[in-house]
Amino acid sequence: MRTMRVSLAVVGLVAALSGCASSPPDHATDTRPGGNQGLSLRDGSPDTWIFQAAPDRMSGRTAYSATIWSRDVVTLPPPYEGAQRLTLTVGKDSSGKALAFVGVPRGQFGCMGTCDIRVRFDDGAAERWGGELKNYETGALHIVGAARFIAQMQKSKTVTLELPFFDFGAVPVEFKAGGLPWGSR
Repeated sequence: MRTMRVSLAVVGLVAALSGCASSPPDHATDTRPGGNQGLSLRDGSPDTWIFQAAPDRMSGRTAYSATIWSRDVVTLPPPYEGAQRLTLTVGKDSSGKALAFVGVPRGQFGCMGTCDIRVRFDDGAAERWGGELKNYETGALHIVGAARFIAQMQKSKTVTLELPFFDFGAVPVEFKAGGLPWGSR
């Protein structure tokens, strides 16, 4: 069973970095010196980025991502009962393309392919951004313009996303933005 979880975690990381998974994998590997090697996303917090690296066996290049849990707790209606934190994952796939997506462990985003989301960095004005569901996966909302989103995050301490949930409506969710050493990748 342990081997299966680790294998599924690796598959989950690769799928997440390629836009096919709704939530980050269980196991994270930080390849930076003094990084958080072996830290589990289950142990994640709203104040600590979890760094991951996934080698692409075909190209020989590596995909990188960083994931953090939301500061806010969201409680959705049945059948997704119970308080939960969302995840924000940003990174680069093995081709170097930027990615950013929000994952909900139990629930569905209320988009039909693409939708508008509102994003606010620190105390700035809320801006309209695009969100999209990929591969019919309703638990991961990809942010359109990921490179610009990451660049803005680097200048900010917090980011609040107003996210549409299926059969529930839009809910603002805050994430820590600071502490993302993206330039080191």
